[in-house]
Amino acid sequence: MQDLTDWDTGLWQVTTAAGSIHLFELRADGTSTVTRLPHQAEPMSDRDLIADLRRDGECLPLVGISRLTVGTDGAFYLRVRTHGVVTLRMTTTVVSIERVEES
Repeated sequence: MQDLTDWDTGLWQVTTAAGSIHLFELRADGTSTVTRLPHQAEPMSDRDLIADLRRDGECLPLVGISRLTVGTDGAFYLRVRTHGVVTLRMTTTVVSIERVEES
């Protein structure tokens, strides 16, 4: 898969050059979520340093995907704060997008 959009559904694993994995659970009813798992692999370069971000490892409400394309930096909107403020989260270069089989 080369691109992930708001129109896709299912569970998706997005891996970035920094070695982080983002698990996107995309639902047609608008209740999509994302979970960031940092430090899953070695960074691909010195530019791709891994940063710890607020609420890593927690399943957060996804507002929308701006850009998730293999070969480019990713960008998506989510609700990190409990009072509903939308946060733009950007990633290092997306290296893979794979569907996860749900059990």
